[in-house]
Amino acid sequence: MKKLVFLLALFIAGLPAISQNTADVTQIGNDQSAVVNQNGSDQNALVTQEGSLNKTTIDQLAVASSYGPGKQSATVSQDGKSNVASIDQNQTGGGGKTENTAYIEQVGDNNKSYQTENAPGYNSGQHVTAIQLGNLNISKQTINGGYTDNFRIEQSGNLNSATQTGTGVTTNTAKIFQTGKRNTATQTLAGSNNGYYGGIYAGERIVIDQTGNDNLATQIFTGYGSSHGNSADIEQVGDDNVAKEIGDGRNIYADVIQVGDNNLATTSQVGSEDQILLTQEGNLNKTTITQDGIGNLADVDILGNSNIGSVLSDGDQNLVDVDVIGSFNQFKVSQVGNGHVATVSQTGNYNITNVNQN
Repeated sequence: MKKLVFLLALFIAGLPAISQNTADVTQIGNDQSAVVNQNGSDQNALVTQEGSLNKTTIDQLAVASSYGPGKQSATVSQDGKSNVASIDQNQTGGGGKTENTAYIEQVGDNNKSYQTENAPGYNSGQHVTAIQLGNLNISKQTINGGYTDNFRIEQSGNLNSATQTGTGVTTNTAKIFQTGKRNTATQTLAGSNNGYYGGIYAGERIVIDQTGNDNLATQIFTGYGSSHGNSADIEQVGDDNVAKEIGDGRNIYADVIQVGDNNLATTSQVGSEDQILLTQEGNLNKTTITQDGIGNLADVDILGNSNIGSVLSDGDQNLVDVDVIGSFNQFKVSQVGNGHVATVSQTGNYNITNVNQN
């Protein structure tokens, strides 16, 4: 038997009795569908579904202001079977103290979650969180505008796919954690103050952490801000690892760390106090690090198997250190302008080293 719940909450100025929109829906069993539309003032929506073909859509629209009204909160909890959840939050108007919070938790089966928040650049506190446990797990998060934006996805088990996209975002953090099976994680942040006071300055703020199986991770963050503090930490532990990091500017930092299997890591950074520390531990390692200007440091470390390498630094205070310990080694370091220092040390197997500094 199919159940359909449609809730429409409207804020009408001058009627304080309905100035706070609240929707609370609970459905248990079979073909559940819940739709919640809220327009105006402080909005709260909670949908809980258990069992079978659960589907939830929440749309919220509010005019934000500095004294509070316009705050939006939406929570969806789904347990069992087809689980599809979509939250769309939109703010207009001014202010600077109004928050959006979208939270989705899904347990079991074909979990799909979609979260979108739109806010003017001076509205603070956009938060999207998705937690998925088991099976096809697909999560997509998008924030357009706003500042102090916060993305978070946690996935455990099976075909995990996570995408975080920020456009015109300011002072943001983005984190993806995946455990097990076909993992894919992509973060694309275009704005300013990406990873604000993050990285080596105050703990990682732009992070992908994957443990197990067909890992693939991509991070792209572009834009400048007056107090930047980027980080771009990717950590992969087992199986078909690939990682890619691209940065753009200010206090950039990248980490990588891959531990086992078909490793490949590529990173690239453009300007300011670059660093990159890359560690690859075992199996078919490849590296490629490119930095462009100002602080450069690169430190590489690789431990065993088919190693290859390459680093290029280009301008300013350059330093590269590399250590490799065993297997089919090769390496190439090339630095073009300013501080140069490069130390490469390879210990066992087919070593080839080529350093060229101008």
